[in-house]
Parts: sequence; C-alpha cells; structure tokens
Amino acid sequence: MYKIITHSIKEEHFDHPMSAEVAMGHYANTNPNTSHIMATALIAGNEIMLRPYSVEFRMNIGSLFSRFFWRTRDYLISLLDNRESSDVEMELYKNIDEIGSFIDPFYGPNIANEFNSCMRDMIKNLIFNVRDIRSGKDLTDSKKLLTQSVTTLANFLNRINPTQWPYTAIVDIFSDFTNNCIEQISARKSKSWIEDMRLVDKNQDLMLSGDIFSGINPFTEIFAKGIIAQNQQRFI
Repeated sequence: MYKIITHSIKEEHFDHPMSAEVAMGHYANTNPNTSHIMATALIAGNEIMLRPYSVEFRMNIGSLFSRFFWRTRDYLISLLDNRESSDVEMELYKNIDEIGSFIDPFYGPNIANEFNSCMRDMIKNLIFNVRDIRSGKDLTDSKKLLTQSVTTLANFLNRINPTQWPYTAIVDIFSDFTNNCIEQISARKSKSWIEDMRLVDKNQDLMLSGDIFSGINPFTEIFAKGIIAQNQQRFI
C-alpha cells in the first residue's frame, strides 16, 4: 500500500553576525590548549572585514607573513646545514621591516620600529637555539632567551592593541611557533623527515592557514583583523 508520510523537522540556524566568532569561542572552551583561539572572538563584525580595502589589507598582510614564515624555515635549515649567509639573514629582517611598515600608518614610526625590534630579537634567539642544536649544546640558556623575547613581543602587541591581541593568546601562538621550529630542526638533525613535515604543517596552520575544520583563524588573520577592528574608520 502506497502511503505519504510527512516528517516534521525543526531546524535552528544561528544567523548572528558574530556567529563564527562565537562558534570559535565555544570550540576553545571545549578543547584544551586552544586559548589563542579566543583572540578571534574579539575581532570586529564581519561586514567591515569584507570591504575592499579590508580584504586587500588582509591579503597583503598574509603575503608578508607567508614570506616571513618560509624564509624563517629556509634560513634555519641552512644554519643546521652549516650554510649560514648574512645576506639571507638580512633579507629575513628586511621582510620583518616590511610587516612593520603596515603598522606605521596606524600606530606611528616609533611603534613600527619597536615591532621590528621585537620580531628581530625573537628570530635572533631562535637562531641561537638552532646553532646550539647543530653543535649538540644544551638548550636551557638559549631557550630561556627565546622565551623572554616571545614574552616581550606579546607584551608589546597587547599594549598597542589590548582588546584584539590578548597577551595570553599571543604568547601561546608564538611559543607554539618557536617551539615547533626548534623541534623541527631537531627532527631534521636526526633525519626524522616525517616529523619534520608534520611540524612544518603544524606551524603553517598556526601562522598562515588556520584550521578549516574548526574555523580557527591563523595568526596572520588575527593580526590583520586586529588592526582593522581598532581602526574601523580607516577601512570604511
């Protein structure tokens, strides 16, 4: 016998303009070791992020951080392989200065220079760790200096944009980034190539790509959106 059966299904759709950010906050609260995710819950509404100047700005920041990411990786590998080059190192610092140039119009030259200095110090201390790994030295002292430089960077970013760049979030991100770099170099030294690739992917997600499954933003987005949120009138 032919029957028509009608099912009554009730669906609820969360259409709030900040729904993505709220969802990320829920993810952070239900998953350990994800405190840096909360930074994305503090950004401005989605509408201003979709304006042409905002999109262009975010793309430019993403491009500069991508260059920074890959140049850092390549240079650390060259250090491990005893192929140091002052020219390549200076290109890495030049890239940092280019990122700082995007801060200048919003925070002024003094803040831009301080950003450059904080980023350079972090990279210099990361280099010290790689040299110690190469020579088989204990990493206690070089790791301590690296931790201090990460703390200084986090304090600085939080000071100039306290709402959008929480201290604990920035510390978590750059601690993870630098620790993954150190572990990656150690993996290469021991010829653990799969572990090397895993750590590179992990850092790429953290800094550049984010997590498409959970909607977690990478640092480059947190950085760009933080500037936009703090200077909304400049992006209208």
